[in-house]
Amino acid sequence: MIGGVFKGRLFWRYFAWFVFVCSILWIPGTVVEMWLAHRDGVASAGQLQQTETMAARRLIEGHLQGIESLIRDVSGLPWRQGLLTPEDRRLEFQRLLKISPVIHEIHRWDASGRETLYISRIWGDRVGPSNADAKDARAPLVAGDGPVYGDVSFRDGLEPFVPITLRETNSDAPGTITAILDLKFIADYIAEVRVGKAGRAYLTDKRGTIIAHPDADRMLRRHSVEASREFRAVVQAMERGEPLNAMQVADGTGSGKFVSAIVVPSTGWLLFVEQPADEVLLPVRQALERGAAIFAIGIVLAFFASLWSARALTGPIVEVGRGARKIAEGDLGARIAVKTGDEIEALASEFNRMAAQLQEYTTGLEKKVEAKTAELQDALKLAHDAMRARALFLAAASHDLRQPLYAISILADTLASDALQPSAMAVLEKQRVAIAVLRTLFDNLLDLSRFDAGEVRPMLRVVSLRDVLAPSILEHEVICQAKGLQFHHDIEQAWVQTDPDLVRRVAGNLLSNAVRYTPAGTVTLEAHIADGHVRLRIADTGIGIAPEDQGRVFEEFVQVANPAREREKGVGLGLSIVRRIATLLDMDLTLQSAPSVGTTVTFRVPVAENIHGVTAQEDLTYAAAGAFKGARIWIVEDDPLVRDALSLQFNIWEALPAFASSVAELLVLQGVDGRWPDAAIVDDMLGADENGLEIASVLREFMPESRIVLVTGNVDPVRTQVLEESGLVVLRKPLASGDLAQWLRQALETQVARTSPVREPAG
Repeated sequence: MIGGVFKGRLFWRYFAWFVFVCSILWIPGTVVEMWLAHRDGVASAGQLQQTETMAARRLIEGHLQGIESLIRDVSGLPWRQGLLTPEDRRLEFQRLLKISPVIHEIHRWDASGRETLYISRIWGDRVGPSNADAKDARAPLVAGDGPVYGDVSFRDGLEPFVPITLRETNSDAPGTITAILDLKFIADYIAEVRVGKAGRAYLTDKRGTIIAHPDADRMLRRHSVEASREFRAVVQAMERGEPLNAMQVADGTGSGKFVSAIVVPSTGWLLFVEQPADEVLLPVRQALERGAAIFAIGIVLAFFASLWSARALTGPIVEVGRGARKIAEGDLGARIAVKTGDEIEALASEFNRMAAQLQEYTTGLEKKVEAKTAELQDALKLAHDAMRARALFLAAASHDLRQPLYAISILADTLASDALQPSAMAVLEKQRVAIAVLRTLFDNLLDLSRFDAGEVRPMLRVVSLRDVLAPSILEHEVICQAKGLQFHHDIEQAWVQTDPDLVRRVAGNLLSNAVRYTPAGTVTLEAHIADGHVRLRIADTGIGIAPEDQGRVFEEFVQVANPAREREKGVGLGLSIVRRIATLLDMDLTLQSAPSVGTTVTFRVPVAENIHGVTAQEDLTYAAAGAFKGARIWIVEDDPLVRDALSLQFNIWEALPAFASSVAELLVLQGVDGRWPDAAIVDDMLGADENGLEIASVLREFMPESRIVLVTGNVDPVRTQVLEESGLVVLRKPLASGDLAQWLRQALETQVARTSPVREPAG
């Protein structure tokens, strides 16, 4: 239970709120207490340091004044009355050295500045003038009766000494007395100074050189603090006239220290007292620690308060959640039992009421779903039956309707190869145009549903663009001439890799629309190579399309300019087919149009690389020239009309056609000729039990597969895919004579390397 409380958001929300309240109460109080502790700690440290520096200065000044008094006593003897001799003066100075161990040497100078007496603890005494250089024998200048302290020096580089000079007071010709004092005694005073637990005192001369320090090593090494932060801070404070007590100075370690200083007036020395900042600010740290302890206690209390509050609410909420989860999982009979007497109990009651209503509604809904499911299953079965019937109809209609169109197209092409009268040739050309129009209309009507179902699969091959567009150009030249329009075409010769039937369909539909909606003017068809594609452009100077209608013209049965639905203007399927083919072949279709200006549609077709072939017309010329003379062509076809048309065409080409409709009949032909044909044309849809692919599979065992072509009018996508994956060449009905001539020329010219000898048929 407790673990569940911790995982829930309620506990953490309460805990965050309690912590926030504790912080609001703790932070201001702790900050104020720390500020007061800091202020009092610094003030207390300043008072303590000031007291200690004053006491140490009094000791130093008192000792120096005692020495001054002794020297004055000796100089005040009645030397001017002639009662005492220079020897007596020497003895008095010797006694002075014994009385005061601090005095190291004594020099006496007469009024003219000559040294008359020298007394030393180390060197021999000297009475009378000195033989030293004049600069060493001159007495220091003394202004007034007060003592004059000279600069501190270190004898032998170790111990500090300072000279003190006084003017004689009881003499007819007063001279001066200089005593050299050993300052080691001051270090004893400094060592006795105690400032807190870790504080210390030290004495420097006016230049910052330490002359007394608890650490004797720093004194003996003539350590200077002139560049230290505390010395500079004291000098700057003295220059500004500020007090010299409890100044906080950083020491480079991050903690810092508090420093107080005082000047010894007679000497100009600086007496420093310093304490670590950690010690001075100990009350601040203690205040922070007390505050942290209080805050920690507050956090613990907040934790337990949050835990209690969350547990008081979590139990009922978890129970509500558990019941709601059961209801959500479908157990509509589950009920939530919570008795808290508050809003949670009201929420549980609402859940129970909702579950009861859902249970009642679900029971009725299940019955309705069962009934609707049965209806949908029946409807789905009908839809499947309808789809199957449609597929069968499309397959049958495509084959049955394409067969006579195939035969008519072959017959027209065959007739065109004869030398006809000009009037007959004109009629024949119009007949061929009518055949092309009929084929386009038939394809549009039959293939629309196939496009919608995704059953149209492009059959890509390398073809001449001029051959692909030639029927459309011929057709629309005649139509434009009859309508009084100018028709311009400029087709750059190119070999493209595409589905020629689909490209021809796009061009034909776009040209038909251009002619239909151009009352007067020009229709243009252009094709030029650019960037690895052929860019086709179909333009007219017709009525144009308004911007708001340009997106609708590619929809089914939409004719913006034919609201009366006149049949001679089509049924509105042409551009819909164009849009579907453009999507299928990635043609990058674009439309630009303006009312009363005209319409331009462009699309692209990929260029086949490194292909150099001949056109279909050249293939027809090649065939008419007797190139296929004597070629043994076997045709597997069961339609008499198509047989007659193909027989006429191949006879004109002086080839030797032979017909069969089954494998058995092929074997008969082989038995008669004693060998297999030069090429075979096999229709895939036959009336017998055998289909064209099975027959072609038998033929490919005895002849190169490059000399076998499958011809089909089937639109079933499954069958189309099977044919494409067979590895054989597949041509789609209806075929023109040029298509047959082109394939036959390639088949007969191709030399196929056989990996095994041709087998003879069994039996």
